[in-house]
Amino acid sequence: MEKIEKIHLTLKFLGDTDTTKILDLRSSISQIASAHHRFNLTIERTGVFRKSRKARVLWIGVEKTDKLDRLYADIENALAEQGFTKENRRFSPHITIGRIRDPRRAKPIIEQHIAADLGTIKSTVDELVLYESVLRPGGALYTVLYKANLAAP
Repeated sequence: MEKIEKIHLTLKFLGDTDTTKILDLRSSISQIASAHHRFNLTIERTGVFRKSRKARVLWIGVEKTDKLDRLYADIENALAEQGFTKENRRFSPHITIGRIRDPRRAKPIIEQHIAADLGTIKSTVDELVLYESVLRPGGALYTVLYKANLAAP
């Protein structure tokens, strides 16, 4: 399972990014954050990427809302202007909570995760964070490169 400090909702994965683009990214993130008010999210379900027999990622689903969709669209559009490719897939907000190396050995964990009833969990979105992630054998190492607070309501 992911350590709590690694858990986040990814709105845009940038891939390998030239360090010379970081200042422009920071500027875009700051502008977007100031144009959006803080809002609440509801965590609503559990799931896995790939079929459960071959699951590689455990996730928690996040309810799609107009506010989240607008934030996502603004990020997509602003970063497209900087040369980042827009996502082809439909936006499916989720929080990755674990990665699985061998799905056969993790079958009980996968089944428990899929069957879990989380009830209603609400969380406040109050900042945008630009992370650098470096994949290591023990998992991803995340470093905060920039944070921008969303506007107060």
